[in-house]
Amino acid sequence: MFNHNKEPKNTDRALHECTHCESKSVYPLYWTEVGYWHWHIVLRCPDCEEIDTGIFPQSDVEKFDNELVRAETELINGLAHLALFNMSEEVKFFVEALEADIVTADDFRDEPSITPEASGSEQWIVCKSLDPKRVEPIILRL
Repeated sequence: MFNHNKEPKNTDRALHECTHCESKSVYPLYWTEVGYWHWHIVLRCPDCEEIDTGIFPQSDVEKFDNELVRAETELINGLAHLALFNMSEEVKFFVEALEADIVTADDFRDEPSITPEASGSEQWIVCKSLDPKRVEPIILRL
């Protein structure tokens, strides 16, 4: 639904609160100054996809801006926490692989480890698989 109001809105709700579903995640799609003390803002709720528009006083817009900064900080902190958790899980997995000798220094060479071996008149190439799930070497007959 799209609500359009050209008159300044006097509302008891904060601009980050949806008028339709009561979500507290409303964000601006567009804004422009109207005179010295008012702003025309198009708002969108990500939960119910309600679009609202209106002219709001500077004081409400400043509170909205503060809430957007607070929410952005909360999102960034949550992302940092999630990244740290994921990294710690990867480090734990890597340590377990080192302790089980699944990962060795040869895994970090720029070129694959290839060892030619001769057996009678046949020649074989033994190389380590790049697939971390495959532990046994790959043996190729030339």
